[in-house]
Amino acid sequence: MKNVTRLTHKNLHQIASGDTLKEAICIIKFYSSKCSFCHNLKDAYTALADSFEDDPDIYFFVYNVDGVPSKAMPKQIEINGVPTICRIETGLKNPKIKILDEPAEPDKLTWYHPKDMLRFVGSSAQKREQK
Repeated sequence: MKNVTRLTHKNLHQIASGDTLKEAICIIKFYSSKCSFCHNLKDAYTALADSFEDDPDIYFFVYNVDGVPSKAMPKQIEINGVPTICRIETGLKNPKIKILDEPAEPDKLTWYHPKDMLRFVGSSAQKREQK
């Protein structure tokens, strides 16, 4: 079972600013405890993390935005609501940051569709392996 780790505000800023030494792919689910989509997405996100259990260079995180003013968020990450799934490729001077596009037809329970999340993470893993 792949570990999904809760990020602190400080850790989020470190990852977003490139203040990490290891080349990795960090997948971050931004959520609110008040959001039903976020709550319902938890199992699908955990299953997504589990599907990458054998990849030691992909890390899964969650970040609770409750009580965090938008101006306190890292400038590099622009989220417009929750849930939001973000991918950050670290180990670079300027990390590559990408937000999963909003679905054309959101899932009625979880907002994001599991297959879209898998494709979003998987495309990064494949690109990294081709280097």
